[in-house]
Amino acid sequence: MALSEFSDLLSRSFEDFHLSNDEKKLITLLCEELKSKTANLNYARNKAFELVRDATEKNPQMMLKNLKWLQGVVKAIDSVRHSPEVESIKVAFSPGKDCEDSIIRQLEKAACTVDICVFTISNDLITKSIEKAHKRNVRVRIISDNDKMHDRGSDIQYLCKLGIPIRVDKTDNHMHHKFALFDNTTLINGSYNWTRSATKYNQEDIVIQKIPQVVEKFKQRFERLWQETKALSYA
Repeated sequence: MALSEFSDLLSRSFEDFHLSNDEKKLITLLCEELKSKTANLNYARNKAFELVRDATEKNPQMMLKNLKWLQGVVKAIDSVRHSPEVESIKVAFSPGKDCEDSIIRQLEKAACTVDICVFTISNDLITKSIEKAHKRNVRVRIISDNDKMHDRGSDIQYLCKLGIPIRVDKTDNHMHHKFALFDNTTLINGSYNWTRSATKYNQEDIVIQKIPQVVEKFKQRFERLWQETKALSYA
């Protein structure tokens, strides 16, 4: 995320001197993206102080409202700054519903973006959760394997029909990744295929983590694959 985007968000929020709950949540999410570099969080904090300083100089009577807004912004930034570097790394295993439930839980929590890079999707419960995220205007993107989408039970073409951008590989080799990014702050990855058989029968695993440096590496890989794969169109 560019620092200019964060600056624009602060400016829009400051226009009515009120920091809504939705704005607080979005500021926190964006700060999570900036957290990998302390200088970025310092920039965010300084930008908020700069807005209040300039506005107060122009209209001293608005000082209390300005300071109240600033207090909310600083609290949101500091909640990220002082959070543990590794926030509750979790693991889940199958057979059983732990992996499935963990993925669905992250899909339900997603506020802005979901980027999915998996070998195949044929678990109807996960597919429905992806559909729900898409319908509540979360930006969903999916990369999958070109061969597996033709398997019986595959939901890839169904998701494409919904209008979700999907890309597939262009080679005879498999796109065998199994990872997903949620709001660019949470990563799920592991051996677990997003299928019914992985839930019911297979010995599989996933790890859910929020380590900024790790999330960033997977984000870079997703963007690279997005450029290298071909768009799937629903006829």
